[in-house]
Amino acid sequence: MERRKKNIVIRTPNWIGDAILSIPAIETVASVANRLCVIAHQRTSEIFKNLPYVTDALPFSNRKDLVKISKGLHKERYDIGVVFPFSFSSAFFIYLCGVKERIGYLNEHRGLFLSKKLKLSDAYRERHLVNTYIDLARILNPKIVSIIPHIIPPENIHFSDIPHPWVGIAPGATYGPAKRWALKNFALVGDELTRRYKAKVFIFGGYEEKEIALKMNECMEEDPINLVGKVPLIEAASIMKQCDLFICNDTGIMHLAAAVGTPTIAIFGSTNPKWTGPLGKNHKVIKIGLDCSPCYERTCRNHTYECLKSTGVEEVMTCVKNYI
Repeated sequence: MERRKKNIVIRTPNWIGDAILSIPAIETVASVANRLCVIAHQRTSEIFKNLPYVTDALPFSNRKDLVKISKGLHKERYDIGVVFPFSFSSAFFIYLCGVKERIGYLNEHRGLFLSKKLKLSDAYRERHLVNTYIDLARILNPKIVSIIPHIIPPENIHFSDIPHPWVGIAPGATYGPAKRWALKNFALVGDELTRRYKAKVFIFGGYEEKEIALKMNECMEEDPINLVGKVPLIEAASIMKQCDLFICNDTGIMHLAAAVGTPTIAIFGSTNPKWTGPLGKNHKVIKIGLDCSPCYERTCRNHTYECLKSTGVEEVMTCVKNYI
């Protein structure tokens, strides 16, 4: 006799990149769920609303929203809750939802709120984050659906009159300057793409990166199309899908480009591509190996940013030859 499928609620990661990397685990859980509800920060909720196997995607922006959501879910009596973020508050939220079986990582002194716990390895940054999330999904379903995040955005007809190649560039990184290659370098790459390949450059990023994008725009001789803070995330994903190449720092939008299948060149500084590199085929990571790297710091403790400065414009343009 087949076991009854359960109603499952998932608390997803707050940041765009982490949220996208949780998609394979969510899809795996969805295959054994009767009803799947995801609780997502408003900056990522569009992504989950677009996934066909998600029943409900409930957005929040603050603690008040989470309390309201938890009260509603408590009344609906979900069977299982899965907590992807590592924070104390995310586990406490699932506990408040009245879910009987609560799955998550044992850290941040939150074991009291979890009924099934996995230990987070001290070396968790040495394996890809997608696998860390999948390990939680395995508790419910050992048959992993995929280890590569896939997003199919709605079709977009914007800029249909602009000839290809199109190249997306994301010069920002919310985490801090230790993840940001110099703006002047991105601007030089943009101008070289236009001169050598007659490419059209699109600048991508979140609303908080508008100033960064404007500065890059000012540094360029050629006029790019600046989309930073101007289009919703899922619409940006649709435009990314039409791009022939995407060039960026190690940032959340890098994973969005990779998830829609656009070849991506990612410049890494303070972080480890083994942990958060772009997944899928036809991507390239540029990282200079230094004794102090990866340090995972927001700012360079040596005040040199050598891990980023060591990557030159021509090195990036050499990689571009493989794509355009």
